[in-house]
Amino acid sequence: MRRLTGGRGAVCAILGTLSRRIEHRYDDPLELIWLDCLHALGFVLERSHEVYASFDGERTLTLSAREYFDADDNLGQ
Repeated sequence: MRRLTGGRGAVCAILGTLSRRIEHRYDDPLELIWLDCLHALGFVLERSHEVYASFDGERTLTLSAREYFDADDNLGQ
């Protein structure tokens, strides 16, 4: 750690790159329940950058890619 001074006081900065191994992933419980129900009914979920939501009339539900969801959106909406 290197102490930098200037402006309104001392600022601490960490030099170098910090990295860590990611061992766990968070899965939204509501999304897991929704996906299990969808699959139990024989439906398939696909993601697309081209639609918000679409249904082919058979078994395929296409939803927008995750990056287009707002922070408060969930798959069940």
